[in-house]
Amino acid sequence: MPEKESADALASRAASLAYSESYAVVTEYLDRIQATPAERAASVEQSAERKMYYLSSKRKVIREDIDAMREWANAQSPETTDQATGKALAAATQSGKKLEFSEAVALATHYHDAAGNDEVLVSFLSAAGYTDKEQARSLVEKIADPEKREKLLEKWK
Repeated sequence: MPEKESADALASRAASLAYSESYAVVTEYLDRIQATPAERAASVEQSAERKMYYLSSKRKVIREDIDAMREWANAQSPETTDQATGKALAAATQSGKKLEFSEAVALATHYHDAAGNDEVLVSFLSAAGYTDKEQARSLVEKIADPEKREKLLEKWK
């Protein structure tokens, strides 16, 4: 099986474990299967997104939830943390007791400023549903990479 397909298949299983109370269950699974770095990266992204979507169906996601996810992601696949954060924030705005888009924008901005790169914003704006286009466009303007900025401006016209 090609590496990308293998990583996606294993990540899907890992993400299904993200419904548990703790990320430890996902970590145990990744350790047990001796996940490669690519498999861990895919698993971190999918698990973070699924966990925040699930939490949001139960209650409002708060900063501490995102901080805990980032801490876990940093331990599993540090190069994926910012991208996973953006996807997780987008997922938290899409379910029952959702995080308001404006609150997600504030959190995305906070993590963007802390990280010093565009990954949180790019992944958040790429995954977010069409909510407040004006807020989204103001966030797009913070993206340093002109190519990524233009692509996202097209989405949020």
